[in-house]
Amino acid sequence: MSQIGTEGLELPPFTERHVGPSPEDLEHMLKELGFETLDSLTDSAVPERIRFRDSLGLPEPQTEFEVLQTLGRYGSQNEVAKSYIGLGYHPTVTPPVIQRNILENPISRQ
Repeated sequence: MSQIGTEGLELPPFTERHVGPSPEDLEHMLKELGFETLDSLTDSAVPERIRFRDSLGLPEPQTEFEVLQTLGRYGSQNEVAKSYIGLGYHPTVTPPVIQRNILENPISRQ
């Protein structure tokens, strides 16, 4: 099922736009660019000296439910603290000249 974009363009569903190209799209792209494989395209585009060939050492992927559980565990470790934002600086001393001439008698400044 397609969606209508804000500019009136017909767009494919979310997953088709964000998961990556289909095998057919990938084959068409490689043919247009003159490559037989994605590896050969990468070899020609990315210099060897900047390529990282080791394993990234990432953990196994999690389902959405597992991620939400993990985030919930992290969140439960938060400590609720009292917010003092907007309560001013305390204790402070307002100089008497400021208190008298600006705060208590602002009309005299005009």
